[in-house]
Amino acid sequence: MVAAGGSLIVDDEDGAYQRLAALARASNLVPTGKQLVIGYGGNWSKKEISLVDRPAWMDEALPSVPVGQMLRSPHPIVAELRAD
Repeated sequence: MVAAGGSLIVDDEDGAYQRLAALARASNLVPTGKQLVIGYGGNWSKKEISLVDRPAWMDEALPSVPVGQMLRSPHPIVAELRAD
C-alpha cells in the first residue's frame, strides 16, 4: 500500500480483498496512526483500498461518566458484578 502511494484499485468480485482488509484491521496489521478504508473503485467489481491518516477524534480520550452508588433495582447481572 505504501509503495503504491497509499491507494490501490483492485478487482474484488468475490470479496476476497474486503475480507483481507477486515482481517488486517482485526489483527492490528495497519500501521499506527493509519486506517485501512475500502471504497468504490469505479464499477461494481472494483474496490479502492486506501491507507489514510486516522481522524483525530478516534484517538481522543473519552471523558469519564459519573455513576451513582445507589441503584434501586439493578439487573441481576449488574448486582452480581457489583458484589465482586
